[in-house]
This record gives sequence, C-alpha cells and structure tokens, in this order.
Amino acid sequence: MAYSRTIDSPEKRVADAKREREETAAHENTQKSVTAARRAFEAAQREWRASRPEYRVLCKGVKSELPDAELLVLAAAAGCSGNEIVSLKTSRRRALGMRDLAAQFAAAKKDFDRLEKEFLELEKQLDGAKTHGEAERTEGALYARRDALSASRRHVAETRLAKEIVEGAKTAGLI
Repeated sequence: MAYSRTIDSPEKRVADAKREREETAAHENTQKSVTAARRAFEAAQREWRASRPEYRVLCKGVKSELPDAELLVLAAAAGCSGNEIVSLKTSRRRALGMRDLAAQFAAAKKDFDRLEKEFLELEKQLDGAKTHGEAERTEGALYARRDALSASRRHVAETRLAKEIVEGAKTAGLI
C-alpha cells in the first residue's frame, strides 16, 4: 500500500501563514486589553480600599506589630482576609529590608550617568583614532566601560525597585 502525501500550493501556505499571524495578533491584543483592564480594576480597588479609614487603621496595626488576633479583627472591619494581613506584613518587612538599598538610588543614578558620558566620549575617541594602536587601546577601554555600564544599569534598576517598594509602603502607612 502506497502512502500519498498532500502538498499544499504556495498560495495556500502563504494564506495559512497570514491567517495564523492575524489570529495570533488578535489573541495578543485581546490579552493586552484584558490585562490592562484587570490592572486598572485592581488599582482602583486598592485606591478605594486605601481611602477607607478602616484600612488605614489596619495598616497602622501592621506597622505597630499588633498580635494576629487583633489584626484579624481590624481586617474584618476593613473587609480584608487573613491572606491580606500576611501580604501587608510581608510588604512591611520587605520595605524595611530595602531602605538602605533605596537610599542608594540617587548615587547609583549619578554614577550611571557619569559612566554613560565616559562611554560616549570613548566612542567618539574611537571614531577619531588615527593609529591602529590608539584604536586598540580605546577599544579596550570602551569594552571595560561597557561592562561597568551594564553593571551600573543593573544597580540602578535594583535601587529604583527598592525605592518604589519603600515609597509604596510609606504611602500605605506600613513604615
């Protein structure tokens, strides 16, 4: 028994690929809009809840490290669950641990800007290099600056995240 193989025409393959790309794009757009709507709803809910005096009292209770039984009573009054108490406690601990890192943000940003300026100056020097030896030295310095720049970029990102976490905890009244 012989097996037959169906070969699609090039036009059909192109049409199928186009249809698949369109379906994928439509799905991704739907996912983006659903995610955006969910984030907007959650942000509005957090904002509403934070505006309530019961929730502010709960945050003060977490800040003053009240016992869990008292926090549960405050959470019930604020319309929160026990899991949200754990989340608030975790946010407080995390923010307290990141205060030192958050304080380094301005210095890290300044250092990154300096390294970026040096990197751009070295690129200009490399473009204007007259001899092969000068170009090699400048290129070596450029590679070293690039490595330092990428490490500095990571440090700036870490300190920015820490700063945002600490500011969020301060806004919520957890520290």
